[in-house]
Amino acid sequence: MKRTRRSAKPTSSAPLLLMLLVAAAGVNIVQGAGEELRAVTEVECVDGGTVELLVDEARIDLDGEIEYSARAYHYNGEVMFPGPTIMMKAGHQCSIKVSNNLVGDSCDGHSNEFHCPDVTNLHTHGLHVSSYEDRIDTSIQPQGSHTYTYNMPSDHLMGTHWYHAHHHGSTALQVIGGLAGMLRVVGGDDYALPEDLAPLYESSASTMMLLSHHPFGGDDTDTSEAFTFLGYQSIHTSFTDGTPQIDPNVVVSNGNDDVYMVNGQYQPFVEVEPERVHLFRMVHAAGFRGAALHLSSSECTMQLIARDGVFQYTPYLEIDYIVLVPGTRADVAIMCSSVVAGQTVTVSSSADSHSSLGTENRHAQDTVFTINVAASNADTSLATAFPTSQADMPSYLDSLLESELSVGTLTDGNIEFALAGGLEMINSVAFPGFGEGVYVDEICVESVYEYTVMPPGPPTRRERAGHPPPGGITVY
Repeated sequence: MKRTRRSAKPTSSAPLLLMLLVAAAGVNIVQGAGEELRAVTEVECVDGGTVELLVDEARIDLDGEIEYSARAYHYNGEVMFPGPTIMMKAGHQCSIKVSNNLVGDSCDGHSNEFHCPDVTNLHTHGLHVSSYEDRIDTSIQPQGSHTYTYNMPSDHLMGTHWYHAHHHGSTALQVIGGLAGMLRVVGGDDYALPEDLAPLYESSASTMMLLSHHPFGGDDTDTSEAFTFLGYQSIHTSFTDGTPQIDPNVVVSNGNDDVYMVNGQYQPFVEVEPERVHLFRMVHAAGFRGAALHLSSSECTMQLIARDGVFQYTPYLEIDYIVLVPGTRADVAIMCSSVVAGQTVTVSSSADSHSSLGTENRHAQDTVFTINVAASNADTSLATAFPTSQADMPSYLDSLLESELSVGTLTDGNIEFALAGGLEMINSVAFPGFGEGVYVDEICVESVYEYTVMPPGPPTRRERAGHPPPGGITVY
């Protein structure tokens, strides 16, 4: 059965972000100046190479602000948070071997509750590979291992992505604890960026940043909200099959128990040159909360170049702030004028609502990181103007907006989420959990479907441009 879609086409003034989650109200952090942002160790994984990650217990020190015990990646004998940045390349094969050295109990199952705290696996965000190569239902039991082999298509788009533990039932415990890292995908030998875009992705202009949220300050208090969450300690004690073996033993310094870190650092600074374009490649590796990042000076301008590893349509959207929900990525170009040369610009997370979907998931932090603007220009390789050229896209990212649409067998194209009696409902049917045989729809391969996704509860006001419309979100 076919139907024709109403006319629509891509536009550069499209919303900055269609949000299904909101960011959350947290504590205020005393503004400070940390050390210069350190680059995370990068490992090249091309030509059939293998990266070996060991998951084991470790004592993690978050820049002297929070110290706790958790499950962490070990690479070449070194405890790493974040995990090493893995560089992959289009047209190449990369294998990642994950060995689980934890000593907890073996278990399995997919009940929709906390379980199996010491069973792990690996999941990637952004790779256009077979689902058989990136299986989230893989269970790596304690003292076991598994090797993931990714065959990167020759036309895979370059981009900013990430990986993390994703065993159903222990994802929150392990990701918030530290099992996450960045992926940097580079284009194939035949792929080239436009001349005005390429300089942004050179090492001197580009900064990889993993933003992580660490909720050690207790649970959300307003449980009426659709998206509330437990603090790390409560997650630790909520497992139905017993308390995890690893005691967090959290030690908090300076009262900062609910904070964002950048590459594992507290309030680091990034150096930029005035009147030159720099690129912040941000990965938001938060378990629950979101952030809305603002600059303290209007003398610095931002453009959104890519979202979730996909280049935006030109002209690139100039933005006043960037909203990051859990798991998202954003490549943001920034240029500060000579007016703020020799000064520091603060990047904060605002508690102002950027969606109608509740309030508890907004995080407020006076300083997430700072930008130190140099007194003068020294690097002649840096661009002096924002890019205007469109990056080439692979065929798998062709627009579906003008496609002939098919109709599924279980729904009319509307998917409505709701909460009722503590149960998660989808189209008035309780969702029991992964692998329980309850599906939203049945669809055919090589066909295009249109769905309108409705969030829990009616919107309370008409949204501004850049956020979900009152009628929900249309996806294909």
